[in-house]
Amino acid sequence: MPSILGIVASGFLEVASGITFASKSVTTGTSASSWSITQASFSNPILAGDYLVLFERYTIDYKSGNYPTAVPDGWVRQQITSDGMGEGSTTTIMRLCTRVASASESTYTASGIVADTFTAGVFVLRSAYKHDASSIASFFSTTSATSTAVAAAGNADAILYFMSDGNSATTTLTAPSGMTEMHRETGARNVYAGFQVASGAASYTKTGTLSSAESGLVAAMAVNNTVATVPAAPTAVKHTHYTSGIVLPAFTAGSTNGGDLVEYQYQLDSGAWTSITPAMYSSYGYSWLDARFGITGLTNRQVYSLQLRGVNGAGNGTASTAVDVSPGAYVRAYSDARVTGGTGITVNKPSGTVNGDIMVIFFATNGTGTITPPSGWTNQASLSNGNRKYHVYTRTAASEGSTYSFSFTSTSFTSAIIYSVANATAYDSIQTATATAASTIDVPTITPTGNGSLWIGGFYTSASGSPYPELHADFFDPNFTTSFSNERHRSGYISLANQNATGTRTTTGTTFGTGWAVSVIIK
Repeated sequence: MPSILGIVASGFLEVASGITFASKSVTTGTSASSWSITQASFSNPILAGDYLVLFERYTIDYKSGNYPTAVPDGWVRQQITSDGMGEGSTTTIMRLCTRVASASESTYTASGIVADTFTAGVFVLRSAYKHDASSIASFFSTTSATSTAVAAAGNADAILYFMSDGNSATTTLTAPSGMTEMHRETGARNVYAGFQVASGAASYTKTGTLSSAESGLVAAMAVNNTVATVPAAPTAVKHTHYTSGIVLPAFTAGSTNGGDLVEYQYQLDSGAWTSITPAMYSSYGYSWLDARFGITGLTNRQVYSLQLRGVNGAGNGTASTAVDVSPGAYVRAYSDARVTGGTGITVNKPSGTVNGDIMVIFFATNGTGTITPPSGWTNQASLSNGNRKYHVYTRTAASEGSTYSFSFTSTSFTSAIIYSVANATAYDSIQTATATAASTIDVPTITPTGNGSLWIGGFYTSASGSPYPELHADFFDPNFTTSFSNERHRSGYISLANQNATGTRTTTGTTFGTGWAVSVIIK
């Protein structure tokens, strides 16, 4: 792993009423694969609700370097560009990101970088609430660097200006007029960052100068201190089960109502509101932009009432409508297969399946003859229309082999998906529905007999030129879709908290020839 040779600099400057530049922490180094800035490195402590601007400048080798595509967790990328140097040259990259500080964070970091040199600085603004606009550009063999930021007229916005040369020759960067210096680096490569309280104009064009004609990057950003209203309530809250005692809620974010988001919070059973920390996203492969996270320490099959809310500079947002969640049966893994022609199909056992998992296979075919499953599978539904057949089988995983082979007389198309369901006790029940020449099909209502159940839906339709069925928004989509000629096969699942009726979920399409929807409950 490349070594990091870096320094951290901190400072404090308050320049005016309204938005103020409160503090900074900047780290620089060479041969970097990552960087990290701790809150302890800021001389003036960061407060919850402070507005943070991240400036990054990298130089990379055209052949061996790595363009930084992954945004550090919790940040929103506003701008990124490079000086566009080609093969055999060193490329300079500048990126600007923003976020609102929460009370739960202590370190800012980025990884996955392959850079010859880097500068990463976090600049802290107080009484700022949102990013208005920004621009970024490269300049070539010139002694001036110009960028324009648009501000909301009538507001005491602040303007930030960043400039970096990209050549190895030493030069002097002169700031645009009216700017207060936040940071400067001199030497083989030069960096300038400045701040100015705006006067309410519609736009601000800032031009810095260089002592000799060089190439580099320049950016300007306007931030706004108009007091926002609190965020609107998150919607479409749903969840999946995970391993024992864990649920993974998902939601659609509500409007931030004019203020960049500080954080999301959750509440269980009308208790205390709890911040959703970065680890609650990253531990399950998500970022905060995915609007999906994990809650641990819950009791299996116990039902909890969950609410969510956003927080911005104006305060705590409106809470979402309460939904029930309960740790229980969850999809451990799935596998699928398809064939055209032949007299059989072989489907792999889903990777990671363990003995005792409840397995469900949805089997769609356009062919002749009787479908013969391998031993150990129990048929739960057999639907047919001419040569088209849709069957559902279940079994409990044991020490059988790694594949399952189904046979039939002949087929033009066969598609199958197997789910392995963990933390489950048994197959519960099944319901089916049929549609002909329709544009919708309701996944039939079904009543589980236990809390923490899993509802799996399967859909097999046929119509010339029709697209895949569109799953109802409540379904989590494992991205299983297969098609051949007029055949369409799709599947999804919903985690159920309560032992009660679930209601229908409508799947839509352009038109279905023959269509089936199947609901299976694993408890």
